[in-house]
Amino acid sequence: MKIKMILASAAIVAMSGAAFAQDAGTTMDNAAGTASTEPQHTMTYASEAEETMWTTNSEYMGGFFTDDTMAELRSEEEITTAYGGLTADQQAQLKADCEAAELNRGDYGEVSLTLCSQLGAL
Repeated sequence: MKIKMILASAAIVAMSGAAFAQDAGTTMDNAAGTASTEPQHTMTYASEAEETMWTTNSEYMGGFFTDDTMAELRSEEEITTAYGGLTADQQAQLKADCEAAELNRGDYGEVSLTLCSQLGAL
């Protein structure tokens, strides 16, 4: 009897695991409680320091990229324009974060380092 209970429990656990799996292209709209199949880009970070850099500056980081996937940087001229549109405090914060990235290159991904390299030239 115990073996049947263990097997039944294992089957239930195995079957319920699939219910928690989520397709990368499906997100839950918490406000409406409905699923959305719009593609979502999830930024992956090389470290907590990199994640902090992006979340601290999240409100204006999109201006440096061609679209919301944040995978392709804009031209140098467009980056210069976007950076010039930031407040002095935002520029200072971004510069400080980029200086930290340059000092700890192993903790940051290619996109962050490339952006910081371009911003460092300004």
